[in-house]
Amino acid sequence: MDKEKQKKIAEKTVHFIMVQGPNGEYRVGNAYSSKEIAEGWLEFVSSAHQNRSASTEACTLYFKDGEITQESIKILDERYNMAPPKKAHGKIK
Repeated sequence: MDKEKQKKIAEKTVHFIMVQGPNGEYRVGNAYSSKEIAEGWLEFVSSAHQNRSASTEACTLYFKDGEITQESIKILDERYNMAPPKKAHGKIK
């Protein structure tokens, strides 16, 4: 296959804070770059949401040539009710 036609696939794992609501879990806030950063907000988020149970959840996003894949867009939309980034920011490994 011609190298110019090959698409570089990269992945990035982000972490979300999820709160247990009366109708299931929902995302609170933005994506965090590490689990430790997200966990640092758990106590605050839980107390701000009437002491509901809060936890972190990892999500791996996939990019082709710096563009997020359709599969990743679908996950962000359906699971996290979040619009995708326009382009990959920072270094995607």
